[in-house]
Amino acid sequence: AGLMNHLAMNMVIELKSATTATAECYILTASRLKVKGELFDTRTLARCVDQMEKRGNEWRILRRTMCWEWNEEHEISETWARGAITNDPTQLRRGAKRPDDIIYTAA
Repeated sequence: AGLMNHLAMNMVIELKSATTATAECYILTASRLKVKGELFDTRTLARCVDQMEKRGNEWRILRRTMCWEWNEEHEISETWARGAITNDPTQLRRGAKRPDDIIYTAA
């Protein structure tokens, strides 16, 4: 598995009844993947359209439909904004997987 970050944004929920709703949100992913030995970066934008239903006191997804908007890929090129963020990326605190990520280690 590679690195992946994703953002959920522009969420809209429309109540259809006391127990049903339609929800929509955009998902933007930024990933570093390795496929067939080749390492590359990719970004994808998609929409999730969810049919929701209330079960007891909880809302749950009954059905999800994905709409794939666009994707782009490119070779890895980390310049950290051509040096505007840093000239020495080894000094940056980077994200990691559990248990080493800052969310678990910062006081």
